Amino acid sequence: MENSKKYAKHLGDSDFIRYGIVISSLIWEKSYSQIAEVLGVSISYISQVMKRWKIENQFVDRRLSNSGHNKKFIESKRRSMIGLIEGDRTKDLGQLVADLEEECQITYHRTTVGRTLRPLGFVKSLPIKVPSLSNNALKKRIDYATRHLEDLFSNVCFTDEAMFQLSENRQLFWWNPKSEDRPVFEDQHNKGKVMQWVGSGGKE
Repeated sequence: MENSKKYAKHLGDSDFIRYGIVISSLIWEKSYSQIAEVLGVSISYISQVMKRWKIENQFVDRRLSNSGHNKKFIESKRRSMIGLIEGDRTKDLGQLVADLEEECQITYHRTTVGRTLRPLGFVKSLPIKVPSLSNNALKKRIDYATRHLEDLFSNVCFTDEAMFQLSENRQLFWWNPKSEDRPVFEDQHNKGKVMQWVGSGGKE
């Protein structure tokens, strides 16, 4: 998957995808599954591209035959995707496709939508979990950090804990690392849990 990150900025270019498939298959002798993993396309699409190449030996951008109408539509589709994601960061890919179809009145494939999202920079991951703190608790933490700014803590015992709880946030959020901070999830305290606690320290 590292190679897919390397080529990420090109994966919205259909010509790059198609020629990448042909070169990878005929010259580098890569399997369809290897190509699919790197370029983020389905094996059936790779098969279609190779069949077409063997017949025509070239690719024609049919968008040029209608004065670029489809190119303008692609840009409109991207704006619609961004708007839908920003309206609900938790939307899964299936729901995003359904909402996009309803908004644009056109049928889309999940692979097409996913491939269009990739060069836009969007990823989906768990948000950063932060504790739910009152303003007074925040002030106490800042005061403590300020008082001990120069402290080497050589005679302090440090502790840490690992927590097992009955419920945990597993909701993935869309966000764009190029232009946004990672989403934040405020962790609540009213959950059943079991905690392991260990400590270590030293002496001057």
